[in-house]
Amino acid sequence: MTYKENVHDLRESPSLRLRELLEARGTVVEFHGPCIAELPTLREHPGLLGRRGVARNPDTLPGYHGAPIATDHDSIDYAALVAHCRLVVDTCNACERAGIRGAANVVKA
Repeated sequence: MTYKENVHDLRESPSLRLRELLEARGTVVEFHGPCIAELPTLREHPGLLGRRGVARNPDTLPGYHGAPIATDHDSIDYAALVAHCRLVVDTCNACERAGIRGAANVVKA
């Protein structure tokens, strides 16, 4: 959810707007972010206050329709994400940097 990798800064994070757009279309959205456990008060995104992140768990990943990657964090195991998720939408080329190439379920956006 953070603006840049490996920081606790949410200001101007595109992930916040992406979440709002998905929820406005009826999508149930959860997030995992190693730097943010719960969304604080955000002036531009008041409806997101208190949303809590979920723990990483490869066993639950197949139950999601997709997993967008909007920020590339060092502590995320992208190989496990790709191996267990039906669809990964990579907006920041995190999979390529992790050495994951040619996976049919990874879409670069």
